[in-house]
Amino acid sequence: LEKALIRGRASAKETAAAEGFALLTQSSWSGNEGFGDGDPTSPPETQCSVLSKDNNLPVVQFSSQKYFCVESENQITLEVLRLQTNGKSSRIKWTTKDHTAVSGLNYVAASGFLEFGPDEFEKQLHLKIIDDVNWGGMLEFHVLLEPETADNCTIGEYLHTSRVQRIDDEIFPTDKYREQILSGHAHEVGAIHLLIEYFRMNMTDPTIRKGTFKLFALGQFRNVLYITTLCTNIFLVDSVLVRAEKFDEEGKPLNQLSTLFAIVGVSVVSTGMLHYLDRMKFTWGVAGKSRMKLMCGLAEAFLNYTDTSRNKVANSGELMTAMSADTDLLIKAGYMSFIEIVQLLGKVVMCIAFQASAPRIFGASKTTLTSVQMALFPVFMAIIISARLKVTKEVLERRIEKHRAIQNNVADVVSNFRLIADYGRRWDYMKKHESVVAEYSASDRDVLLTLENNRYYVRWLTCIFLGIFVVVAGTDVIDGHMSTGVFLTCLRVLSSFGSIWAQIYTACLNALNTAPSLERIIKYINMESDSLDRMAWGREQRLRNLSLSEGFRKNASSLSAGGSPFDTVSIEIKMLTVVLGRELVGGKPNFLQTVLAYKHLCIQQGTLVSLVGHSGHGKSSLLRLLGGAVLPPTRDSKLTPRTEDGQSGQGSYFVPSHLRVLHCTAEPMFIRRGLLANLRFGHKSPDSDDCSVERIKQVLEKLGASAKVLLLLDHENQNEMQDPLVWQHALSSSDKQLLHVARALISNPDVICLHKPTLYQSNKVAHKVFSALREFVDQRGLCVSASDNDKMKRRPTTCIMTCTKTEAIEISNEVYKVYAGGIERVKKGEDGHFQISAEDLH
Repeated sequence: LEKALIRGRASAKETAAAEGFALLTQSSWSGNEGFGDGDPTSPPETQCSVLSKDNNLPVVQFSSQKYFCVESENQITLEVLRLQTNGKSSRIKWTTKDHTAVSGLNYVAASGFLEFGPDEFEKQLHLKIIDDVNWGGMLEFHVLLEPETADNCTIGEYLHTSRVQRIDDEIFPTDKYREQILSGHAHEVGAIHLLIEYFRMNMTDPTIRKGTFKLFALGQFRNVLYITTLCTNIFLVDSVLVRAEKFDEEGKPLNQLSTLFAIVGVSVVSTGMLHYLDRMKFTWGVAGKSRMKLMCGLAEAFLNYTDTSRNKVANSGELMTAMSADTDLLIKAGYMSFIEIVQLLGKVVMCIAFQASAPRIFGASKTTLTSVQMALFPVFMAIIISARLKVTKEVLERRIEKHRAIQNNVADVVSNFRLIADYGRRWDYMKKHESVVAEYSASDRDVLLTLENNRYYVRWLTCIFLGIFVVVAGTDVIDGHMSTGVFLTCLRVLSSFGSIWAQIYTACLNALNTAPSLERIIKYINMESDSLDRMAWGREQRLRNLSLSEGFRKNASSLSAGGSPFDTVSIEIKMLTVVLGRELVGGKPNFLQTVLAYKHLCIQQGTLVSLVGHSGHGKSSLLRLLGGAVLPPTRDSKLTPRTEDGQSGQGSYFVPSHLRVLHCTAEPMFIRRGLLANLRFGHKSPDSDDCSVERIKQVLEKLGASAKVLLLLDHENQNEMQDPLVWQHALSSSDKQLLHVARALISNPDVICLHKPTLYQSNKVAHKVFSALREFVDQRGLCVSASDNDKMKRRPTTCIMTCTKTEAIEISNEVYKVYAGGIERVKKGEDGHFQISAEDLH
């Protein structure tokens, strides 16, 4: 499809021009009886409106709000539409802009001019995408039309900027174990191997890599200071404090006081340098950037899940744990432990080198005892770790399992509190919670006991080695073969050597302890998303737009001057079968699935359409399909269903890609913010005139909002509300549903799909809601400028809704009845009313 978009102009000319123009000229209202000149429900004129040459210019905008591409495609094609023509050429500049994607790393920055001929409605621009072999999640950059460069055109009010989303075809953390991870068997790979791949993934990020190398250098600087301190101590003891001779070789007295000051000065300077570097390490961005990648990767993955993936998320508690506690644990106890291990291993090497060279440097007899002990220490450590690994892993996994049980129980209580309270089951849930907490406490006690035993095994090993060294090396000191300073320093080094290996063991254990967190993050980031399906569906719609623009161009002489032929294109469904519910079992729908078959639906832009039918026959599902909440099957999509006889149920589905479509559920939903923030949620620019408090109040008044709602709005606007969330607890269900509908209207979509917008409303308020929806369609927006000049700059607005009240039917331009076997258009009777039964209004 992408190739067709890139090269499709030539092939589309002959095959699609006639089809495109036929879609333009055919009337969706053919055969519709009962629509007269004086009927308020008459359809809008299908002829293209003529723009005033003095006051209006052709509108230029992108063909879609969002474009998708896979990074391995190396190129993406965007289409820019000129929605009207005035018989002249138009020219405008475009440019790219970074967002989460960075030019030069993820795509090639570009800019240029688009020139439309007098009869051209569409132009393409091609952008280069940079492929890489590293996981980075879905990244986004923007493409803008620059209004100051517009010549004989003006930019669209909303689609003057489009988003390009670059889909990463690698998986998290790397592709090395791709098959096991995607099949859900990441645990079979092994904790160590997964952690190594996670560390490798981090090192591919420039910021993390640079910061990691700085932390490595800082760790080795600490080790150098440690060895320097050891050498200074030997010199201080043997040459300054306990030296019998107070004169140098020439007989001059030694200035030992100045030597002490020099040692103190070096210590102060090194401490100052270390303090500065320890402060600076927090600005190197290692933990912050890694946390950003993980948390944003999880959030982005969840927001793009398929319905099947979303259903597999057992509860929100575990997912929230992955997004917060697991990511922090993986960074602090996982990646940072890796950096700590590198520093400690460097310290081990320096200690071995010191023990081998110190006797010779400071004039003591060379002994192989410490070298042998240092060589044997890691061997015995490995034996201890191997012997204790199984027990340690078991108690850690048991604690994780019990902790997950607490999370699940808390999530169950929080999400079902009203049910628990209404049925008087508080005590039962408290007993259950006490039980899972007690089990977790017991498992946590077992972990602490096991880890404490592990630490003491290391201490016992260190104690044995120190005892052997004290006996053997102490004899050398007594015999005069080793100085006191060298002995004490070597004793300190050997003691530190045991402590270092204990720290390495603890760091390794901490890193391994993060394996369940890493597996959980891997699971949630790599669950199946609908991005590829949305990409395929969007390209099909844009390819159809390409065919239409070719038809418009070849028949430009038949169009009205200044008209907008794209406004006459219909939303259409033909012979479409959609499977909703759980995954297919054995290639056939199972009892958990619903198979919906829609034969024909044609909705012209700028109309108000009602969907009626019996409950459970698919009205809300059709609304979700039209609103983009459910994806239709596509030619290249995994969503393409098969009927029981094996035939494809694909059919035809077309929503013009340049239309901004909004699906609005029956259940009110709000974010945890203030009232104004919720009402402005659907608009990209909350500071625009569309989101002004004055317009918001006008919309609410049109819908019949209560005095309480308007008072809350005034209080919040004047910053008189101490708790911005208090409004969510102060309003009734009817008030909340009205705000839910108001938010959708304030966002000014081109197509709005409303499910039962007056479900909780009285007849009086319902009348105002339906009147507002009628105005929204007739004026191309609600509470917007009604001048012809401003109105022509806006696209026709379409409202599709399910309803339970007869008044909604009376104001509708078209009514469709949805039933178990499909969908049919409802005709008007001789009395001028749509012929439906009371049973259809459910």
